[in-house]
Amino acid sequence: RIRSVGTDGFTKGLAKFATLIEYTPEKILEFGCTFQASDELFETWAMAGSGLSNMNKFLHQSLLQSLDAVTPDMALLLQRCLRDTYKTHCPDVEGIFGGRILPRCQESLGEAWATTLSRDQKVGRAVLEYMEHRKIYDESSGETEKTTFMRDVMTQVVDALVEKGALDFEEDPSVGDDRLYFNKTAAAAGSKSEEATKAGFCVLLAHPNTKAADLFSREHACRAAQKMRDNNPELAD
Repeated sequence: RIRSVGTDGFTKGLAKFATLIEYTPEKILEFGCTFQASDELFETWAMAGSGLSNMNKFLHQSLLQSLDAVTPDMALLLQRCLRDTYKTHCPDVEGIFGGRILPRCQESLGEAWATTLSRDQKVGRAVLEYMEHRKIYDESSGETEKTTFMRDVMTQVVDALVEKGALDFEEDPSVGDDRLYFNKTAAAAGSKSEEATKAGFCVLLAHPNTKAADLFSREHACRAAQKMRDNNPELAD
């Protein structure tokens, strides 16, 4: 997804929006015509997550992205389908799906791929192809089956703990895809208590989980942040 580089913050910060738009030239231009009269409102809304300051820049970038093999909306839907249906992930969505699976699906189905199948049907068909031949596809990304399995287990454990309320997380989609998971009990107890000291570890994971996990002490991170604020009072704001 070469042309998408540099605007990932927009699709991450506005993921829900990105999946609502079909990244085809017709749909993008239709969106532009619809909101042409409210460009000032668009500027206020878009600047928070993208840095694309006006409608013209947004349309220009979106039209370029619509030429990519894996468009922003398709990438998000592929990741969601893998996560929700198969409880797994793909280590390289753009490379594997854009470079191999989607072209193969287009070749096998011909015109029906573009004219008959809906976007969700394309996602389902592509994910099924990936899962049926996953070992072959993942070899190109350099990840072993064992590593993939360990990532999936960790993801399911973390998701279960978040769902039960044992863990919470913070993230800033505008600057990256990492999530910082921490113990809610420790956060509520305060960093100076014995309970917080025992349970004050954080885990930094990519979301989806496609990178190494970073485990560190929340207490040490808080101390470092406080020292930075002491040395530079402007950071306290």
